Amino acid sequence: MRLAFLALLAAPASAGDVHVVGGPAATQPTIQAAIDAAVDGDIVLVRSASADGFVVDGKALTILGEGPAPVLVSPVEIRNLAAGQACGVRNFTRTANDPFLFDVHDNAGHVRLEELTLTGIFPFNGVPATPLRIANCFDVALSHCDLDGGLAANVGQAGPGIVISNSQLQLDASTVDGGRGFHGFLMGQVTTIGPGGGAAGIQVLDACSLALQGSLVRGGSGGNGVGARCFPGPIPGQPGGTGGPGIASAVPISVTLVEASVLGGAGGAGGAANAGCGAAAGAAGSPGDAVIGAALNLLPGPRRELSVDALTREFSAMSVTVTGVPGETATLLVSTRCQLNVLPTIQGAILVGPSMRRIPLGTIPASGVLTTALPLADLGPGVLGSRRFFQAFCRDAGGQVRMSGCSVGAWLDGAL
Repeated sequence: MRLAFLALLAAPASAGDVHVVGGPAATQPTIQAAIDAAVDGDIVLVRSASADGFVVDGKALTILGEGPAPVLVSPVEIRNLAAGQACGVRNFTRTANDPFLFDVHDNAGHVRLEELTLTGIFPFNGVPATPLRIANCFDVALSHCDLDGGLAANVGQAGPGIVISNSQLQLDASTVDGGRGFHGFLMGQVTTIGPGGGAAGIQVLDACSLALQGSLVRGGSGGNGVGARCFPGPIPGQPGGTGGPGIASAVPISVTLVEASVLGGAGGAGGAANAGCGAAAGAAGSPGDAVIGAALNLLPGPRRELSVDALTREFSAMSVTVTGVPGETATLLVSTRCQLNVLPTIQGAILVGPSMRRIPLGTIPASGVLTTALPLADLGPGVLGSRRFFQAFCRDAGGQVRMSGCSVGAWLDGAL
């Protein structure tokens, strides 16, 4: 029955073209060229070990790195998705000093970011390097991502992990760290520069909605102070820099948490003492606050987590793993579309559909982890690929439903 069901979902009516960048069967030289050639519903499959960044402007695409995460060497921008459009980006890495490594803005549609590793390094022309900016977006969901503001260069300001404004964000099974403050240093023989403070894990600029499940958001640590000196001293060691807040909001907001942690960054170490002249050590920096301007709404855990193969080829099986509570029944939701629907009767937002199909997966065993292989039949004549959005829901004996985060993937022709 599952075989026939997946074959039905893979009907040509929901199919899109597949544009291959790099490696065997390449059809386009760059990701941007593939995006420019694509239309709504198409898949961009990236096989290059490294690739230029790209701009998605008002197109409903799925962009996937195959194999080890391709390294992006320039920024990514996703903008101007209309209501009902959805863009998914999965399995890429980037380490850079751009003001925004990923810039997601002005989207009335849905953005799904998954398995991204984004790390900022020293500030660009005095502007902090921030892994992700989200601005004016109806619905952004991150799953299995690792965002790090990195280490600030000397006298540069550390960047937050995420800067968000006027947007809704669902964060699932991810880690977000604010940038770490630079360490104090000696300029010339007598001038000392004090250490920098850590940045916020998430910096909220105005009214936003944040929901965190199975995730860690942490402020960056403060830099270390310069050690004590005997010339022209004795001069005691400097105090360490202040840790950054986990979440800092310029306006009052409420953040929903399910088995998630929000922590302030550690204060930097004070400069070491100098026994030669009896100069004392500096004090450790103050740790950052967990939240500033935000109230935490704690919902009962544990989290429900979904992991789905990014790529599945016809006549093979798609691996699906659901983590939940033993004894719950797990069901996979599959759709070619996205939605954001928060219902008072369930815990967690519905992020797929509205034209979703349901595949019963079974009962979660005593380990709390249910893994299922779902076979995929023939995609059909002339169909190269079809994109899908996935989410799981778990139902307990009392009928309470709890949602996992979402995933994006593609079903491909066996020849690709």
